[in-house]
Amino acid sequence: MNKGIGKLNPKDCYISLSAPGLEDRTTVLTHLYQPVIGREAVTLFQFLEGEARLYEGERTHHALMTYTGLTLDRIYEARIQLEAIGLLKSFRKEEENRISYAYHLIPPFSAFQFFNDHMLSLLLLHRIGEEKFNMLKQAFSFSSVQLDEYTEVTASFSDVFSPAATLPEGIDTGKETVQQQGVALQESAVDLEWIEKALQERMLPAGKILGKENSRLVHQLAVLYNISTTDMEKAVLWSVTEENELDTEELKASCHDLGQRDVPSGPATEKSEEKKEEQVKEKTDPVSKNEKFISMLENITPKELLEDMSNGNKATDQDVKLIRNVMTEQGLPKGVMNVLIHYVLLKTDMKLSKPYLEKIASHWARKNVKTVEQAMNMARAEHKKYQEWSKDKGMKKKRSSEVLPAWYKQEKHKEEPRPSHEDKEEQGASGEEIAQRIQRITEKRKGR
Repeated sequence: MNKGIGKLNPKDCYISLSAPGLEDRTTVLTHLYQPVIGREAVTLFQFLEGEARLYEGERTHHALMTYTGLTLDRIYEARIQLEAIGLLKSFRKEEENRISYAYHLIPPFSAFQFFNDHMLSLLLLHRIGEEKFNMLKQAFSFSSVQLDEYTEVTASFSDVFSPAATLPEGIDTGKETVQQQGVALQESAVDLEWIEKALQERMLPAGKILGKENSRLVHQLAVLYNISTTDMEKAVLWSVTEENELDTEELKASCHDLGQRDVPSGPATEKSEEKKEEQVKEKTDPVSKNEKFISMLENITPKELLEDMSNGNKATDQDVKLIRNVMTEQGLPKGVMNVLIHYVLLKTDMKLSKPYLEKIASHWARKNVKTVEQAMNMARAEHKKYQEWSKDKGMKKKRSSEVLPAWYKQEKHKEEPRPSHEDKEEQGASGEEIAQRIQRITEKRKGR
């Protein structure tokens, strides 16, 4: 009896999905691996692969130099590139008068595996830039059909073959342990136990946040960006979502910012001279309105600024606690925190939005923003990005009703030689408001 009768109908539709990994290996090597390891490394890999198929037995490196056209030092450099990226394992044997090497080739990842490997995809992104990276990713994209809309009806082994069809005793299956493919990394100096304890102290589920894949990503990023345990702890905490999960894209961005941050390494004499210059600045009375405003932000407390912007109403314990936590967790100086409060309140209709405040604060901490001027410049430079963040947090507003600080516009209006009448009125009102704020807070502090 035919078991297939009635199982399929001629009118039934079907779609064939391409399996990741079926693309041409040469295309993967030249378009994905080559930008990372270089043309000579790919050439060496392809030649060794052909050698393994055509010949048995040993050959000298002189023959390798002849066929590839590479000098011995360039062959060695290409070899270690292949080793580091996970395409080659090298073994050495010493005998009495000779040394021989065994080069064990490792198949390259498929495009699907490559783009889903955090380290490899980041290396490619840094080498070719975001625009070309996205184009390549799109070119290697696979079917977008959502299989969760289907019910799997795949036949199992026991459905087709007899369960009694087992292997006879004494037959060796030749099973080998499959080794992890990918970039060959040295163990990073990051102490995961330290980070786990830091998460536990904050009552966060360390096991959920630092799973097997995320722990591997942490080590990869630590090696790639040369990040210490304390900096990685900050990056992980910055990247934990409200659902207590690790946002891997945010973690990558955090590590990238930390890796780009300049660490002060000048001698003590230079630092002392900088302090002297700062003291001279403090003694010099500010002349312009902008300088007065900067001086005010450097000297007042965030609580004072918050109360002044609330028309003199006392700041709530909740808002003060929020500001305190953000300052201590992100390590922001008082003046920088004041700029952040001023910017966020005006952007969110005088509401101190916790997610928005924390996200910008963590960005400034990663960028090592330490002064009021740096904070203002960062707000100007990243305004469009922060605008998108506010939309993500459900705070989308009409463009015409958007309110920006006067210090932001003082810089931006230079790029707009002919502002509209409404813009002039808005700038003037904001500037007057700042002047009044400076006067109010100054008189209040003098009256203490």
